[in-house]
Amino acid sequence: MGGDCKPDPPDAGKNKLGLRLGLALDWIYKSLEQGEKIGLFGINDEEENQIARKMILVSLWCIQTNPSNRPSMGKVVEMLQGSIASLPIPPRPTLVSASRSLPRATINSSTSTTGITM
Repeated sequence: MGGDCKPDPPDAGKNKLGLRLGLALDWIYKSLEQGEKIGLFGINDEEENQIARKMILVSLWCIQTNPSNRPSMGKVVEMLQGSIASLPIPPRPTLVSASRSLPRATINSSTSTTGITM
C-alpha cells in the first residue's frame, strides 16, 4: 500500500541541529588541536587570525556542558585581554565525541589570566 511513510518524530529537527552542531564543533576542535587557521571569511592577516582564534577558544570555554568549567564574565574579559598563549583548548562538550581524549582543563576564576590549569 502507498501511505507507509511515517512522519518525522517531533524532535527530529532538534536531532539534525544537534548533529550539525556536533560536526561543526568537531571540525573546530580538530582545527585548533592541529594549529590550523580556522579559515573564517574576512580574516586577512595573522593578527586577525589570532584574534579570531582567541575568541573561538573563549567561546568554547563558555559553552562547556559542565557549568563549573565555564568561566565567570570577569574571567572571560581577562581571557580576551590576555595572551592567546595562556589559553588552552577547553575540554570537548559531551555532545561532541572526541576522536582522542584530551586532558581536562579548568579555569580558576579566582586567579589572573594565567590561572588556567590543566
